[in-house]
Amino acid sequence: MPWELGFSDGLNGRVGVIPITKSQEQTFKGEEYLNLYLYVDEEAFEDNSGRTLWINTGSATYARLADWVRGKDEIKNRQ
Repeated sequence: MPWELGFSDGLNGRVGVIPITKSQEQTFKGEEYLNLYLYVDEEAFEDNSGRTLWINTGSATYARLADWVRGKDEIKNRQ
């Protein structure tokens, strides 16, 4: 997978990793090169009106995945 991930990143610059674990309680521990890329997780909206996928680098730096993939939003510091 490292080659494919790097190729796609170079081709269009919008690459994210979706970590998969056996249970929600587990934390994802991937290969070191995966830390170079954004990751996707599922979280609730702030008003708890539903859940969606987010692309992020941390809890305060994120964008809604669907908008980011289409180029409608960029990952920003959100306070």
